[in-house]
This record gives sequence, C-alpha cells and structure tokens, in this order.
Amino acid sequence: MPFSIELLPHTEMAPNNIRLGRICVGDFTERFGVYSILEPFDLIVGQWRAELQKLVNGSTSVGLATSRSMAWILYRFGTKVHVQQVLAVDESGLVISNEMRVTCIPQYEAIGADGEQVSEWLTSVEDVRAFLSK
Repeated sequence: MPFSIELLPHTEMAPNNIRLGRICVGDFTERFGVYSILEPFDLIVGQWRAELQKLVNGSTSVGLATSRSMAWILYRFGTKVHVQQVLAVDESGLVISNEMRVTCIPQYEAIGADGEQVSEWLTSVEDVRAFLSK
C-alpha cells in the first residue's frame, strides 16, 4: 500500500493558477488544490513531512493542511494508517491555523453523521516511513 503526497510543479496548475498537490494511498490517487498562504509556497511540503514524521514517531493522528478549510488526516492504529480528507466545518472539529497548521484534529470516525461509511484509504506506518526516506 504505497503512500505519497507532493506539491506538483508549476507546469501542472489548475485553472485560475491554483497550485495542485497529489496524494497516493495504495491504488487511490487524487489531485487537489493547495491554497497555501506560506511564502515561499513550497514551505507547505516541509510542514507535511514534519507531520508525517510525527506519525512515524508514534503520534496517533496528524493533519496535512491543503487550505484553511481542508486537510488530509492520517489516523494511526498500531501499524495501520487510515487516511481521510476532512473539511473544516463547525461540526467536524477540524481547526487549521493562519500558518496552515492543523491545530485540532477530529476524533476518528468510520461512519459519518449521515450514517454512511466515511471515505478513507489504508496504508501503513512502514509505507509512510518509506515515503519520508525518499
């Protein structure tokens, strides 16, 4: 179940000059807009890597902000890692600072408020560690 997250080069911008990122978790791949206020823009990648290192070092959850209202949340259960994309709305509990840091991570839930399974993808601590070693 390979894992990676990256900021795509300027040559792969979305309409309206929005910078794109890409996450891969196993067979799942998604491109997403990155709305960072950090200068230089690439500082967001350093934050993502620092948070992933915390996960590898034993943290049970970390957040990788992609905007002031969206983040990839990684929940660690032993050697397994569940990845969810979470929107920062009042009921989610997700809080993202002005510095693009996730300061409050919602409790893990496999079932959403609507009673439906939450979309999530599985990887492992070893796969995250392998990504960080590149």
